[in-house]
Amino acid sequence: MKQRFALSRKVLIGGAAGLLLAGGGAGGAHMMGYLPGFGAGDQGLRGTLADDQHESTSATDGAQAAGAALPESGHGDKPQDDSGHGAGDFQADVSDAAHTAAGHDSHGDGVAQGHGDQEAVDHDANNASQLPDVVYEMPKPSPFNTAVRTLLRAQTLAAHGSSPAGASQRDIIAQLQKQLQSMDSATMTQRDLDFLGVYLLSGGDPRGLSGLIADIPTGRDMKKLLRGVRAHAIGDVENARKELADLDMRGYSAALGARLQLALAALAAPDDIEAQTLALKKAASLAPGTLTEEAALRRLLALTLKSGDRGGFAMTTSRYMRRFPTSLYIEDFISTFGQGVLQFESLKRPVAHDLIDQLYSKIPQDLSRRAALGLARKSVDSGYRELCLFLTETTLPKILDEGPEMNRVQLYALACSLVDSPAEALAQLSDLDVASLPPDDAELREDAMRMATAIMGQDLTADTDKFQGPQMPDSAVASSQVSATQQLQVSEELLKEARK
Repeated sequence: MKQRFALSRKVLIGGAAGLLLAGGGAGGAHMMGYLPGFGAGDQGLRGTLADDQHESTSATDGAQAAGAALPESGHGDKPQDDSGHGAGDFQADVSDAAHTAAGHDSHGDGVAQGHGDQEAVDHDANNASQLPDVVYEMPKPSPFNTAVRTLLRAQTLAAHGSSPAGASQRDIIAQLQKQLQSMDSATMTQRDLDFLGVYLLSGGDPRGLSGLIADIPTGRDMKKLLRGVRAHAIGDVENARKELADLDMRGYSAALGARLQLALAALAAPDDIEAQTLALKKAASLAPGTLTEEAALRRLLALTLKSGDRGGFAMTTSRYMRRFPTSLYIEDFISTFGQGVLQFESLKRPVAHDLIDQLYSKIPQDLSRRAALGLARKSVDSGYRELCLFLTETTLPKILDEGPEMNRVQLYALACSLVDSPAEALAQLSDLDVASLPPDDAELREDAMRMATAIMGQDLTADTDKFQGPQMPDSAVASSQVSATQQLQVSEELLKEARK
């Protein structure tokens, strides 16, 4: 009897070892949902596989609804575990380990197994074979859930450059609004309520939903969340802060949690940069690859300007450009980036030129051309000589083809460097095709020519009498005796006066 019981314990230990190997220890526990993953540990957020995948992966039905084509994915590949082995190989390893733990290794300690041991094994196997099959059917998603998923897929595609997907959002929201008007709050499931929050935080129409939310027979926390989400959607900041304060976010999907973090960042006090930054980073980590992450990174870039965080500015720029170089909303990001470059120049902490060059080389050419030319012009107006020369000598020649716009590049380069060789700069400025320049650049050319003349020590034209800039060097003094610093100061002040 003792021998039979001892062998049963061996079988149990072997089975436990097999389960541990199959689950991969702590990694397996994470995969099965018992341990929180990275990014959700602080909030206790754990979405289902469908919740996590319907945003970050593409689906054919969502792409067709959004009017965009997606690449097909194969379904014949054998699933891989973290080590790269196929699922079948991994299961074979588990079986061998369990077999050995149960005492069936032919190269073991040499102790023969008795008939009682074999009977115990057979008994356990018979009991296992008699266990009923457990069948679990996933509940079919409601039409409302399906429509919200379609909206999220369209937004994700828009974050990666799909114009048809971006244009489809308005129609999808209109369809969702009609569905909500006819929905019975008494029959809404927990998943429906979760998706209602996602809908409202994804640009959904909040009109006419106060009654629906009030009639929902659900727990106090979910009602409180939906009231706060609706208040945020209609711009009621005070009530949104009240309802969403100290919210227990455990039990909600990652999709809802990510959008709630975006809302909390918007509702934080304007001067609480730390709270806003933390919420935006959580939002980005909970919904990677989606419009939520894209929007969070755009807002994070703006926050780095408020805090003067040049390192954060560079890191956020690099991450955005790796993940969303074709986003439909990239112009907002590029505009903020240009402001940041000028701001850090003014603080004598310039942004690395390589980062500027990499950004303009990755984004669409038309946007890159307009943004780089605009930044170069602002660098001239602000007197940032090194930045201007880098843009005109390195970045812009790689972006632009030979044509009228290269005249603008040459103009900006001459305006930045005329103190080095004013006579040569004056000659080249005179040869520029004025007709190819926009009106404000034509004025800049005239200003630069007057500055070149002034720096050479020649008499100024009558138009320069109105300047109230610094005292010019005496005309009897050779220009070579005036330091480059003094020349640059003169040119900067004259330019600023001329632009007033």
